[in-house]
Amino acid sequence: MWLSHLAGKNVTCDRKPTEAYKLCDNSGRKGINMYKLLIVDDESAIRTLIAKYAAFEGYEIEEAENGMQAVEKCRQNNYDLVILDIMMPELDGFSAGREIKKNSPDLPIILLSARGEEYDRINGFEIGADDYVVKPFSPKELMLRVNAVLKRVRKGGRQAEE
Repeated sequence: MWLSHLAGKNVTCDRKPTEAYKLCDNSGRKGINMYKLLIVDDESAIRTLIAKYAAFEGYEIEEAENGMQAVEKCRQNNYDLVILDIMMPELDGFSAGREIKKNSPDLPIILLSARGEEYDRINGFEIGADDYVVKPFSPKELMLRVNAVLKRVRKGGRQAEE
């Protein structure tokens, strides 16, 4: 496991960033998942890292750099999942998550934060988050969590239709 120092944050990664970027060009994609993700973090390096891994997995990506942008984008667009940082300017992730859930109660949210205390994780789940990932994190593990959440949502949707 290799530790990357992006924007002053430690991000655990199984490949050096240059290797991950090479893997994530369009020619190396595994296929199209046809799911649209919103990645919300005030640190562009973190957004870029997550976006590269998500693109490699075949997800369509949009980005927001703060909670206000995330809420507005969720009102205007249909996303299949939101990856949401907590500590951001203008509107923190907890508040943004609450607003997003008011408008789209079934939209899955994975919170991503350096705040790993139990009360922060509990607060995250109480606002309706589907998962909570603590920084430093493995982008590969984050993608596995995204896949798991979307699998549960798809399975739940099929059962509701029957």
